[in-house]
Amino acid sequence: MGYRTLLKRYIQHVELAIGENFIESDVHESELTARDVGELRTLAAELRRSERGGRSSDTRNPNQRLRLLMSRYALDTTELCAICGVPEEQLRRWRASPRSVHYATLSEDELSSLEAGINRWLESLGRPS
Repeated sequence: MGYRTLLKRYIQHVELAIGENFIESDVHESELTARDVGELRTLAAELRRSERGGRSSDTRNPNQRLRLLMSRYALDTTELCAICGVPEEQLRRWRASPRSVHYATLSEDELSSLEAGINRWLESLGRPS
């Protein structure tokens, strides 16, 4: 078994056991470099694609769209919670693997509220959304 397969299996194990893979978490004294985190995020994305049967991206799923938004704007869980005023535990549940007992479905209205918060944040930085 190659290291990529092993890491994907471990990421899946952690998501199922805890509901979060912690790859997006902001840790002040991380042993991981930005490149390490990027590789792990890529593996987690590949895992999600394979869980969906190889489909490219399911942009109809609000939970998946939330993951894409966070990735697009390089936001971790803590940052998005601060920007949008959402409890961290709830955000972690929306981002959990659909097979996890911790998974919670994100509604379209909730996603719209998060998108509005991100847009306000971007405007405050002078960046286009």
